[in-house]
Amino acid sequence: MRKFFLLLILIFSISFTYGQEQEKLKTYKVMVKKMDGTRVRGYFIKADNNGVTVDVSKRFEEDGLVVIAAEDIAKIKLRRKASITRGALTGLAIGTAVGGLAGYAAGDDSGGFVSFSKEEKAVILGTVFGFFGTVIGTVIGTSRKKFYIYGSNDNYRKELPILQQYNLLQD
Repeated sequence: MRKFFLLLILIFSISFTYGQEQEKLKTYKVMVKKMDGTRVRGYFIKADNNGVTVDVSKRFEEDGLVVIAAEDIAKIKLRRKASITRGALTGLAIGTAVGGLAGYAAGDDSGGFVSFSKEEKAVILGTVFGFFGTVIGTVIGTSRKKFYIYGSNDNYRKELPILQQYNLLQD
C-alpha cells in the first residue's frame, strides 16, 4: 500500500513538473448574440475599445476574423475550449479516488449473508463515486461566463476589463 501511494506521488509530481515548462494558450469558445437577434459563434480572440474580435473560421486565420462593434452586442457567452471533457475527467478521477479510498478504509466485512473484502468495496465504491463524479464534473464543465451588453457602450466599458482577461494573447 505504501508503494502505491509513493507511485501516485511520483506520477503527480512528474505531471506538475512538465505542466509548468510549457505555457499553453487558453482558447475560449464564444457566442455573441447581436442586437438584431443573429448569433456569431467561434473562438474569442480579443476585446478592445472597438468591440469584440471573433474567429468564425475556427482555424485562427486572418480571413475568418470578425469584429463586432460594442453597440451591436446584446450578450456574450464564453466557455473554455474542452471544459466539458476536462470537467468530466476531473470528476471521474476525484470520484474514483474518493470512492476507492473510502471502500478500502471501510475494511473487510465479518461474515453474514453478503460480505465484501476491502478490495471489493474499493472497486464498487470507486465505480459508483466515479460515475457521480463524472456527472457532476460534466455539469460544472458546461458552465459559461455571461456578459450582458444590450447595445450600451457604458455596459461594454464596464465589462471590458473582465473581457480582456479572456483575450487569446495578453498585451
